[in-house]
Amino acid sequence: MKRIAFIATLAAGLLTVGLTGRLSAQEKEHHHKAPHGGLVVTVGKDYHFELVVKEKELNLYVLDAKEKALSVKDVSGDIVVLMGKEKKTMKLSPSGDFLKASGDFTKAEKFTAVATVKLRGKNETGRFVYTKAVHHDEMQEKHHDEKDEHHDMK
Repeated sequence: MKRIAFIATLAAGLLTVGLTGRLSAQEKEHHHKAPHGGLVVTVGKDYHFELVVKEKELNLYVLDAKEKALSVKDVSGDIVVLMGKEKKTMKLSPSGDFLKASGDFTKAEKFTAVATVKLRGKNETGRFVYTKAVHHDEMQEKHHDEKDEHHDMK
């Protein structure tokens, strides 16, 4: 019975994402580096969301059309994370210039996350597909590039 409820919830979430025209990071790729090293998706016509995965938290940046971080002082939302057969719904709360959800992601190799945030009175939804190996390789490349830039400055 729990499995049927889970599948129904998952199907409803995916249908909602599909009907509102939101695309995953894989479906609508960005061909430049994310401002904070995370995954960026386009949300509506005015926003982007950037998801940064850490061992004990998820950080969601709300970005404008030019991918500049917007204030999240009075913003909140939810993020649903699907890891294998496990589903977690977490509250996104302001923490500096991003929204934060706490959880244990140290063993997460791959998961799908759907973030919903209310902006200007309208719920905006972004879907992310996180793969640890891919993200780790991108972070190594970013770290290598930063070392080269620092070396060039000397």
